[in-house]
Amino acid sequence: FDCQTRKDDRPFHLGGAPVQYIHVWKAGGSTIQAFMKSLARKLKLPYEMGNDMCKGVVAAKFQPALRKGHVYVGHRPILWCSSRQGTRPFNIISLREPISAVGSLYNYQATFQGRASPEFLKVVEEQRAIEKGLRAQGIPSNKMLEHALDQPLVWNIATNFIQLKWLLPRGCPVGVAPDISQNSSKRALSVALKNLIAVDVVVMTESVDRDLITQLSFHAPGLAPKMLMPAATNAAKRPKQQLSGAAIAKIFGGRASFKGIDLDTYLYDLGKRIAKVRSDHAGRCRVAGGTRCSRRCVVNVTKTELELLHMPWPDARCNARMR
Repeated sequence: FDCQTRKDDRPFHLGGAPVQYIHVWKAGGSTIQAFMKSLARKLKLPYEMGNDMCKGVVAAKFQPALRKGHVYVGHRPILWCSSRQGTRPFNIISLREPISAVGSLYNYQATFQGRASPEFLKVVEEQRAIEKGLRAQGIPSNKMLEHALDQPLVWNIATNFIQLKWLLPRGCPVGVAPDISQNSSKRALSVALKNLIAVDVVVMTESVDRDLITQLSFHAPGLAPKMLMPAATNAAKRPKQQLSGAAIAKIFGGRASFKGIDLDTYLYDLGKRIAKVRSDHAGRCRVAGGTRCSRRCVVNVTKTELELLHMPWPDARCNARMR
């Protein structure tokens, strides 16, 4: 796949390629988003944040392309709800191991304080009521998720927390949910994997420093080194959730194929390999004057992944590179 440098497109420059950080829930996004905001401020670049998953624009027939020289962040899918693409955006995404992401989301909701939609606050209230009962039974805070798995609310968190939806552009007519067919979910996974390969910077939460700094330096070598050190944010408010092997087996065994956490596992497994390949490639290109730098990278894939990557696009609007 294509992994040549985007430096000639001048990301993080006025008049250069627009930059979008695709903020996947519970994947180290708050740290990277704060870093992106600081970087945009230092470089005096326009900065936009949106956290509505395009809910405010879905009814509109047309949304303008991303603007050159702008930095976009937030909980919006790839291409930022745009109806079309002008200059090819410079895309960044971070992904997290699915079970770890589920535990983080569970803790986030359990400790949430602040303003939110009535629907979300209702979920928070229900989860706290569940935990109140568990505390009365002597269950420690780091085992709440496991002991609450039989509750429909918590089971939904554990099995239907979808990271791949962020790689489905607005207007792409595929979706993933408990009531959507396996074939539809399989098409959505195919779209997400193909769009993931086209993302310029792929970051794993367990290796943010390596992936973000190395890859970003490769594509934007003019950035000062002091700008490439993200500071950690969102310190944990409670211990990480601990799940037994039996609980993990229950989560993976108690759902149909190509739904929920199964989809995210495919995405994470391939994403982890892509992140390493991109980081290794960027590192090689920085030594010896780039003499070992090629235009393409190679990643090993499984038979199932190959099948998914070779599936036809269900609709032209699904291809983030061709909008």
